[in-house]
Amino acid sequence: MKNERIASIILGLIFLGLPAVAFGYQQFRTTAAGIPVLDLEAQLPEAGGWQPEVLRIPAGEPVRLRIHSPDVWHSFSIGRTEIGPIDILPGQVIEIDVLIDEPGTYTFFCTRWCSTNHWRMRGTLEVVTPDGTVPPSSREPAPYIALGLDLDTRHGEGEHQAENEPVATPDTPPSAVKGATLGLPVPSASLTDTPAGVFQALRAANPDTLDADLWDLTAYAWRQPVSDDSLVLGDALYSRDCVACHGPEGEGDGIMARDLAEAPVDWAEPVFMYGVSDALLHGKIVRGGMGTGMPGWGDIYADNEAWALVAFLRTFALTGR
Repeated sequence: MKNERIASIILGLIFLGLPAVAFGYQQFRTTAAGIPVLDLEAQLPEAGGWQPEVLRIPAGEPVRLRIHSPDVWHSFSIGRTEIGPIDILPGQVIEIDVLIDEPGTYTFFCTRWCSTNHWRMRGTLEVVTPDGTVPPSSREPAPYIALGLDLDTRHGEGEHQAENEPVATPDTPPSAVKGATLGLPVPSASLTDTPAGVFQALRAANPDTLDADLWDLTAYAWRQPVSDDSLVLGDALYSRDCVACHGPEGEGDGIMARDLAEAPVDWAEPVFMYGVSDALLHGKIVRGGMGTGMPGWGDIYADNEAWALVAFLRTFALTGR
């Protein structure tokens, strides 16, 4: 009995001591390398999230982040940079060398769905000038602001019908591939155009053409200006940041959806997706949903990333993949 007790104590010391020894070794080694070191802890959002929540580093100089997690598997990325995602396994210490030339405010975040409140795992990285200041953002306001769009109004096909004339949605998803072969002039959809509105314009200009063909042409109008690389990027962002709530086919049935107070948007619902503009979709992405579990991604996504995600969302109900 005595020997078993001693063995248990020894095992406990090993399990408690090894992480501390490893952490101490990492601190000694990185300090000795002559690079400034910042410690960062990744906790569940319910336990406080990132600690500390704000980091400051000098622009154009390397800094080493030493990150560890005391609870579950997290991941670390810095928005609008090429840094991450880097997995942070519990009980391990991960070192990341960070060098950002452009001063400004960046967001670091977790990309592993660690809990329902995973999206709250965000922190602020201030990249300061030599005089210790952080310049204001020079990014242009999102289009929805310049256009005065109300993101919180219920949007859908019915709000964009001319003279209340009903717009029949197609029985099968439109085919952008088929639309490209019809030999009809392809309309250029603006940021404020909706698929329902473009379809109506095509119907007026082509009264003898089948509705199915006009929907195919509408789909091509949205697919034609989008590059394959942009769709690949949008697919990757959706898989990383959206699929857990909105589901693999955009139907609002992701594994986290059942735990949310408000059901996620169904991106595959034609009545909704045919009645919203790209500017509105972009606004919902960058600002997020007020009072819902939908976070804003404007501080994380570069402009090309946000628009790539808009293009990918269109594939669920309009352009196909």
